[in-house]
Amino acid sequence: FIASGEARSRAYRELLPQITQVSPQQFQELFDAKQRELYKSMFDSTGMLVDDAAVSASKAITLQADSQLASQLENLTKTLPVVKPLFMFPRTGVNALNMSWSYVPGGQFMMGMKKQSSILGAKTVDQIKDALRVNGINPDTKDFDFMGTFQNLKSEYMGRQMTGAAVITMAGMLALSGNLTGAGPRDQALKRRMIKYQDFQPFSIRNPVTGDWVSYAGFEPFSTILGLVGDITWEGQGRLDQDVT
Repeated sequence: FIASGEARSRAYRELLPQITQVSPQQFQELFDAKQRELYKSMFDSTGMLVDDAAVSASKAITLQADSQLASQLENLTKTLPVVKPLFMFPRTGVNALNMSWSYVPGGQFMMGMKKQSSILGAKTVDQIKDALRVNGINPDTKDFDFMGTFQNLKSEYMGRQMTGAAVITMAGMLALSGNLTGAGPRDQALKRRMIKYQDFQPFSIRNPVTGDWVSYAGFEPFSTILGLVGDITWEGQGRLDQDVT
């Protein structure tokens, strides 16, 4: 799937200058042939995906991208097996957290977000090539359209932040109206009383039509963002010490 999408994108970029020089039918034929050619080139003789950009995108989607912190945690669990229950899937967890932060406007400045920050901050050709290397892509591969790949990555990261900004804005409005919650009070006894007597549900959004609460827990990459918005709104309204009898 990833290889197919990457092949289509590259085929369009290569053939776009010819779109006004041939008929729509001819362009479609050229496009189909180029896409098949590019798709085939992404695999080795054993059928293994070897294209850097496609491999990088696949790892990102499956939350298996290379990460220094994840590697350190994996090495720690190998050295000290006793801590393995605390870090069952370190690579997945670190990548899930990084994915969530990539949707936060300004998230590229957070620790561990070098892949995103390098792409968004690259200006010169050398910086662009270095940014691609940080993202696990070799820009010096023969006949590789590194500028096109860079633009795709930059558009993706910018799109994530725009999506995140929209989600945060909507979440803030819902939280202020009492229709979105975070973790709630830190006092667990108080939280239990609120759930019992005030129809409070942590990490949930209230359906404005039915009034039912729907949990968003585990709905990454947005559950972390929604939870933070809910907690910040709760604390900002001074309800952490609310008394429920």
